[in-house]
Amino acid sequence: MKYSDISEVKLISGGPIPSLSEVLERYSSMNYFIEIKVEHFDNKAARLVDLVANNIYASRLIDRSIVISFSGEAIDYLTEHYPDIRSGLDFDDPGLLEDAQSKYGVLLPHYFLISQDFCRNLRKPVIPWTVDDVELANKLKKLGCKGIITNVGDRMLSAIK
Repeated sequence: MKYSDISEVKLISGGPIPSLSEVLERYSSMNYFIEIKVEHFDNKAARLVDLVANNIYASRLIDRSIVISFSGEAIDYLTEHYPDIRSGLDFDDPGLLEDAQSKYGVLLPHYFLISQDFCRNLRKPVIPWTVDDVELANKLKKLGCKGIITNVGDRMLSAIK
């Protein structure tokens, strides 16, 4: 979907959906996970990665942004062309762990891959996805995960010990 189409959609509040640059400007004190969703990597997807990277540079939020994707090609393109932007690959195949650990700044495994030994032996922050259960989030924290990716951030913030 193009931003020109999205910008026509109105939020419940009546306002338009903001662009990435508007969000980064308005909430410049926040930390960001910016997910790039592409079905296949091509020139159009590369332009999307370029636009995201340029927005991060323009907002001067390199230190507080991590770009993530399920597309290894998109994240590889990002790390090749913008090596100072932290990145992570979302993965659920344990066979991708070694590659992800050597290439990316953050490890983003599905939560079912996490065990007691998993976090202890890794040299990078581990942030599993998608954790919407408070009890599971607390267990993952005790195992050494540095954070979680969730659909219910407001509930998690108030409940995690």
